[in-house]
Amino acid sequence: MQAEPRRLLIRLGLHQADVLCFTTDFTVSFGNNQAERDIRMVKFRQKISGCLRSIAGTEHIVVIRSVMSTVRKQAVIEFEVLLDAPTGNSWLPGQP
Repeated sequence: MQAEPRRLLIRLGLHQADVLCFTTDFTVSFGNNQAERDIRMVKFRQKISGCLRSIAGTEHIVVIRSVMSTVRKQAVIEFEVLLDAPTGNSWLPGQP
């Protein structure tokens, strides 16, 4: 029976190209926790500038960031989504 670190090392060696993909393809994230990355900026902004004092303001920013994150994942042009939002022509996931 092999020790856990050794098994991990062997497994990483077998999948080296996949594990290190983020070093050559900059569209690939080195982590897989998208939810944490989406909220990190909100927490950072709250700490540094003291902004986001109201719950309503924080909720608006979180919704906008969530929609923009989904737009990026769907390969839709972010600027067009932002331009269409005030006109009532809102983008929905699953629509081109």
